[in-house]
Amino acid sequence: MKSISAVNLTHSSVDYVGDFSRIFNGVSGSLHGGNIDLGLETNAEVVVRPSRSVLEALKAIVKSELNRLEGSGILQTVGQPTNWVNQISVVRKHSGEVRIGLDPRLLNTALKCD
Repeated sequence: MKSISAVNLTHSSVDYVGDFSRIFNGVSGSLHGGNIDLGLETNAEVVVRPSRSVLEALKAIVKSELNRLEGSGILQTVGQPTNWVNQISVVRKHSGEVRIGLDPRLLNTALKCD
């Protein structure tokens, strides 16, 4: 059995962003090329998940982060009911900021695999 005592990285994430600059534009969650249509399986059942509670101490920070994400074009306000509703998870960073993630597990199981 061969063991590895050291790993030498020859590329950093900056290299990849530079190599694929036509895809990355410096804004998280942004993809050039228009809308993407995610097809659902014909027998997929629509799922509306209830919202998770957010700690009272984090509500103002979460609201501020959601506003920032909307302002930068990552999120979009939807003014009418939608078929699918996913939950978000909120994690507090060491810096005091929050990381907001979408939990799309149930939606992922209903997507068509081409």
